[in-house]
Amino acid sequence: MDSGHDYYILDAQYDFYGRRFATCSSDHSIRIWDQAPDGTWNPSAQILKASRSALSRLSWASPEYGTLLAVASEDSTVSIWEEQANPSSPSAPSSAPSSAPSSAPSSAPSSTPSWVCRATLKESLRAVTAVAFAPPCWGLRLATAAMDGVVRVYEAVDVMNLALWPLHETFEGGREEGRVMVLSWNPCRFDPPMLVVGGRGGGSGCGWGGRTVVAGGEGRGEGGGGRCCVS
Repeated sequence: MDSGHDYYILDAQYDFYGRRFATCSSDHSIRIWDQAPDGTWNPSAQILKASRSALSRLSWASPEYGTLLAVASEDSTVSIWEEQANPSSPSAPSSAPSSAPSSAPSSAPSSTPSWVCRATLKESLRAVTAVAFAPPCWGLRLATAAMDGVVRVYEAVDVMNLALWPLHETFEGGREEGRVMVLSWNPCRFDPPMLVVGGRGGGSGCGWGGRTVVAGGEGRGEGGGGRCCVS
């Protein structure tokens, strides 16, 4: 099927129920696809110019917090998008960033959902390479990793105000000049919050929940060695 993107698709992620997925692209846009009763997939929304640079990663939040999508960009930011079921309802609260982009207007019927940018996280110093919402048992938390080697964990303390995402925790995911490329949360609710982080150029661990385990090996490919840290 035609993706509708003008350039490379860099990530695609299903939502919790598996009846919807999102794609992001080097063309700076996000597209949402929904599954019809006959099993076909149809585009339901698009967000044009969602960032100034290529969009590299996506993550859906647990549906108990609404319909939220985090999108990582190569311009060193992460944007938090929320779906509004009725675009004819009052606009976003004044606490939301007034300059944030919103989903592109279209000639679709007024019942078509719209997407609003609720927050933009700007703490990363280089391109953001990974983004992941935590399991819902740990609240509305979001982990990001960037080419500056730092993993950042944000938390929306007040889920009714999605404009505020205080920085909850940071740790080095790689040595100096290291690049953190991937991360994932441990989904087990019986363990303390844990992240596994991987990258290039070596890595080092930092405590998360009072424990640190570092494991790695020498790479043999052209990209050099790699490390994985569990924090």
